[in-house]
Amino acid sequence: MSPEAARTGVGTRLFASSEQAATEAGLSKIEAFIGKDNAVAQAYYERMGFETFRQTEAAVCKVWARQKG
Repeated sequence: MSPEAARTGVGTRLFASSEQAATEAGLSKIEAFIGKDNAVAQAYYERMGFETFRQTEAAVCKVWARQKG
C-alpha cells in the first residue's frame, strides 16, 4: 500500500470485501502470515479482528474467525 493511502480506510474496505467473500464461500476463518518485523501490518490485522495463534522465527501467524450468529 502506498504510504499516502495509510489510515484512509482503504484497508478496512478491502478486508470487508475479503470477509464477505469468505462468508459466501462458507469459510469460517482466514489466516495471515505476517513478517515478524512488520509491525504496521501486524497492527492492521489486529484492528481487523485477527488474533495471533502462533509465531515462528520469521512470521507472526494470525487468524480471523467469523462470528457465529
